[in-house]
Amino acid sequence: MPSIKNSIKTIKLKFIINSKKIERKGCISMKKVISMILILSFMVFVFSGCASNVNKTDGETSAGTEKMKIKVAAPQGAPTLSMIKMFKDNPDFGENFELSYESVKSPDLMSSRIISGEIDIAVVSTNLAATLYNKGVDYKLAASSVWGAYTLSETKKRKI
Repeated sequence: MPSIKNSIKTIKLKFIINSKKIERKGCISMKKVISMILILSFMVFVFSGCASNVNKTDGETSAGTEKMKIKVAAPQGAPTLSMIKMFKDNPDFGENFELSYESVKSPDLMSSRIISGEIDIAVVSTNLAATLYNKGVDYKLAASSVWGAYTLSETKKRKI
C-alpha cells in the first residue's frame, strides 16, 4: 500500500504544479502591471520637466525692466567687519541689480536712516536691532553675525 499512496501523492503534486503553469502561461502578473504603470508615470513626470523656454535666450532681458537699486549699510565698528569682503570685491549680482555699500559713522545716524527707509539692508549690532524693535520699526532679522560678544570676565580664580 505505501507505494500506491506515494504514487497518488506524486500524481496530485504533478497535477497541482501543471495547473499552476497553465494558469501563468496566459496572464500577466499584477506585479508586472503595477511596475509598468509606475515606470511609465515616472517617465512622463521626468520628461515633462525637460521642456525649454523658447521665447527667451541667455542674457536677454525685456526692455521694460529697471535696475533695482539696493543700499547696504553698516555702522563703523564690529558690524562693518562682516561686510569687508563686499566692500572690497563689490561683486556683480546681475545686470538688473545695482548695489551700493557704505559705512555709517554713528549708530544714531544709522538708526535714523533705517527708520526713514533710506537703507534697504542694514548690518547692525544686536543692541541697536533690539532698540529699533522696541521703537516699533518694521524690519526682518536675517542673521546675526556676532553671537557671544557679551561675555562676563573676572579676576577671581574659580575651581571648575
